[in-house]
Amino acid sequence: MTAVVPQETHPHRLHRTTGLVWRIVSLFFFAGTLSSLLIAALPYTSIKSTADIFARDGDLEILTPARFYALRPGLWVAGALFLVSFLLWVRFRHRSQSLVNEILWQTATYPYAADFHRLANEFLHIDTHRRWSGALLVITLWALVVRLLYLNQPMQYDEAYTVVSFAQRPLWNAISDYHLPNNHVLHTLFVHLSINIFGLSEWTSRLPAFLAGILSIPVVYGLTRRIYNSPAALLAATWVGFAPVLIDFSANARGYTLQNLFVLLAFWLAIYLRQARSLLGWLGLSLVTALGFYTIPTMLYGAGWVYAWLALVWILGKTSPAYPKWRFPLFLAGSAFMAGMLTLILYAPVLFTSGAQALFANRHVVPLSWYEFSGNIPVRLISVWQFFTAGWPLWLNILFVAGMTASMVLPSKNTRMPVHLAWPGIVWISLVLMLQRVAPVARIWLFVLPVLAIFASGGLVGGFDWLLQRVKPKVKLGVYLMGSGIILLSLVIGMLNLKPLEKQVISGPVGEAAEAAQILDTQIQPGDMIAGNPPAFAPLRYYGSEMGWSPEIFFDRNTTRPFNQVILIVERDTNLDQELRRLGLQNKLNPQTAEKIGETESLVLLRISPMNSSSAGD
Repeated sequence: MTAVVPQETHPHRLHRTTGLVWRIVSLFFFAGTLSSLLIAALPYTSIKSTADIFARDGDLEILTPARFYALRPGLWVAGALFLVSFLLWVRFRHRSQSLVNEILWQTATYPYAADFHRLANEFLHIDTHRRWSGALLVITLWALVVRLLYLNQPMQYDEAYTVVSFAQRPLWNAISDYHLPNNHVLHTLFVHLSINIFGLSEWTSRLPAFLAGILSIPVVYGLTRRIYNSPAALLAATWVGFAPVLIDFSANARGYTLQNLFVLLAFWLAIYLRQARSLLGWLGLSLVTALGFYTIPTMLYGAGWVYAWLALVWILGKTSPAYPKWRFPLFLAGSAFMAGMLTLILYAPVLFTSGAQALFANRHVVPLSWYEFSGNIPVRLISVWQFFTAGWPLWLNILFVAGMTASMVLPSKNTRMPVHLAWPGIVWISLVLMLQRVAPVARIWLFVLPVLAIFASGGLVGGFDWLLQRVKPKVKLGVYLMGSGIILLSLVIGMLNLKPLEKQVISGPVGEAAEAAQILDTQIQPGDMIAGNPPAFAPLRYYGSEMGWSPEIFFDRNTTRPFNQVILIVERDTNLDQELRRLGLQNKLNPQTAEKIGETESLVLLRISPMNSSSAGD
């Protein structure tokens, strides 16, 4: 492709631009060093007085001493990194200028239109055969209808807490408050937009998770077809479309299905980039990875898996000849670095408002002792497998394991991948878990299930190909479609069998929150405050918000607004004194004045007066 400028003037202009960019980068490193170390070294009062200048009212309330001191260690680390980068950049000036020159030349002459066209074709043309595309469409539409049936089921605790504590609040609070890891920030942002556009309801709260769950079906189809073939892709899409746990989380206002989608897209981009040199593809991988992290920080497991596979492919010399020597690892490192920088930029509101500790060292990721960790792993592995396969008949479990095993032992001719995706994932996740020494709950690993479905589908189809190698193609096609239909039917039956069990859970305190809200709506008086402990309180707040109650009516131990009486929601046969102690109201409310104003099967609603008239607002 010809250069953007005439050949006789290009070197001069490029030289001038190279010098300018090199100086800008040098200034960036120097400014980063100076500002980071200076802010970290100065006392809080000096920083606060300077920051207040930029506030409209002269008081930047968001910069509290606690937040400043939480950020200080990170500022020292950032300053040290900027300083090292600056010294290396200046010390090896000739090499850094050559690097800038090469990047500018490649950027100016790169065929962006052709790259975009190839990348779009990769993702939009999932299958060229109409029969397989038609089968995928049927699977996707059927999965969509099944998920629609559960969009308006009663809100559960975690999703209700996500909505009322994060998504319903002003936009800045939604993307900056990280007092609990419940805030899957990108998903929260989508829920915030959904309920502000369409109104607050169960289906609008769950719409982002629902759409991500549906989109995962064609994505897993395209990814599986890239690795294996169309029959395996249809089988994987069936598994992802109708696995009961994936249906459940597609109708749950949490960010797990969104993370699933980003992990699948990252794998697809990685497989594409192994064979095609694509600047836009590498940028896309960085973006998808950063968005996955912005959804849930546990993207560390999935993103590390993807980059570890790419690194192993390069080490084994299995990359495309389109990459000159050492160009592939430079792209790989640059993509990972950009993903990290984008993630830090996206989390800047959280880091500034809640501090780095809330994100990286909250109480839910406290390392276990080696004894506790080693003892927890077998138990957690069993619970994860039970979580994945809930509702599956035994024979389907066996078939799934057989398919995964076959995918790893069958000859490489059954797949287009020179290195199986599983091996770097096992190594990477094991290494990270040992370094963290944590035992995450089962739902953290939901992103693994679609990937395992790909392995199982590829292995099963590869095995059938070997058994049916002398059978006519039309007979093979019938076998594959019949097999997918049997698995689909088994998954649907398993899902239906699980629903009575799920209803028993939802019919408890969580499921009765809507009924309790209906009772309260007729009982609330001016000056009342509503209080309660999990699990029913968050869904109750959700349904109260649907009815138009002010958020200020709900008790928050961090606020001290005055109240006349408190309406307390407790589970039946609960010790009232213990409930008051859990809420920190034991010295403010008189349990002797408790009066029942309503009840459900599991909940009792009590109106309680303060100890005395002056203590209510203390």
